[in-house]
Parts: sequence; structure tokens; C-alpha cells
Amino acid sequence: MEYCYTREFNQKHKLYTIGGKGIPFAPNGIALESILLFFGIIAVLAVIAVVAFVKKVSFLQSLFTNAYLIIIFGVVIFVWFLFSLTWDNKSFFGFLKGRFTFFANSRIQTEHEHKTVLYKQKVSYQRKKRWI
Repeated sequence: MEYCYTREFNQKHKLYTIGGKGIPFAPNGIALESILLFFGIIAVLAVIAVVAFVKKVSFLQSLFTNAYLIIIFGVVIFVWFLFSLTWDNKSFFGFLKGRFTFFANSRIQTEHEHKTVLYKQKVSYQRKKRWI
């Protein structure tokens, strides 16, 4: 029987620190693929901006001067980034659904999936004598 090394050899290259300091918003690291794609898109936008201003393409000039193109690409990249992450090993919508249901049901106290009636009420205990 042969052992499948696919999982061991197909690991993503990740960055966990920058200059010896940990990345606070990405404790599991940032994939090198994501970093290269991000800077690649910025480079393409810079080349388009330079060409638009050198060749005097008025439509592209207005998109860059009013920042519409940058905002559109930024939103697209941000949405792609959110959907590419795993949030507690769930999809982005599954994670958001769990957060919304938690906040909606945070006032309902349950124990073993049954509602408890003692929420924010004073509880007093009395000792009972046992007859042995």
C-alpha cells in the first residue's frame, strides 16, 4: 500500500511575522499567494494609471482622479479576501449566521438546549436534611 504525500507536499507558503513581529490580524499567517496577488493587482492598477495619464485617456483619468476605479477594485479584493478565509472552519456566510444567531439569542439562557427561567433572577438555596 502506498502512502499519499499530497497533503504533506502541497502546503501553502505562509508568512507569520514581518521583521520578527507577529501579524496581529492574521495569527494563522498570510498565504504568499494572497500577498503576491494583492501586489500584482496594485501593480496592474499603477500601470493602467500611468498609461491613462501619459496617453491622456480622459475616461480612465477621471476614474483614477475621482478614485472610483480604486474603490471598486478595493471592494472586490476585500470581498474576495473575506470569502477566501475560513472562519472557525466555516464559510463566511455560515460564520455571520452564527454570530447573528448568537447575538439574537444572547438574552435567552439555556442549559442542555432547554430554556432556563432563572435568567437575571436571584437564586437562593436551602439546605435539606437527609434522613439516612
